[in-house]
Amino acid sequence: ATREAILEAAAGLLGSDGGAQTRMEDIAARAGVAVGTVYNYFEDRKALVSALLESRTRSLLDELDAGAAPARKSSAPGVGAPTPEVFHAELIHFVEALSRHVESNRFLFNVLQDEVGQRGLDAKAATRKQTFLDELLGRAEHLMEQGMKSKVLRKADPSLYAAILVGMMRGVA
Repeated sequence: ATREAILEAAAGLLGSDGGAQTRMEDIAARAGVAVGTVYNYFEDRKALVSALLESRTRSLLDELDAGAAPARKSSAPGVGAPTPEVFHAELIHFVEALSRHVESNRFLFNVLQDEVGQRGLDAKAATRKQTFLDELLGRAEHLMEQGMKSKVLRKADPSLYAAILVGMMRGVA
């Protein structure tokens, strides 16, 4: 609970106008804990931002998985192809969930971009970014497979459809 309170306090402060100048002391005060407590959970600001990013990313992936549940049921062995309506509903859910995530976490992207500008992109951050993109593309590819099974999309490479969808979403973001 303390860790989550610290992360939420960090999100609130980093998302404000003065987020770039937010200090660990500010986060501790907002969370209602001593600054030493913050350092018990996070080595430094970079570690806190990484944990916040990981938490928000996991939340998005969980939401995407929840929205894909109807397609998983309809594509189970012995069950017919998913309906176009199920595919449309899941596609809308995917786009809306991703849009909400980007909008509510825009500050986090700005913080990360500032850190990359100051310190460069380290290997751990690059790997985390690629892993997230791979997971997002995997979920989009599964969605596109459902679109082809429901005959809403033409037979093609689902990874191509997924790359187009995710690429468009990244462009809009």
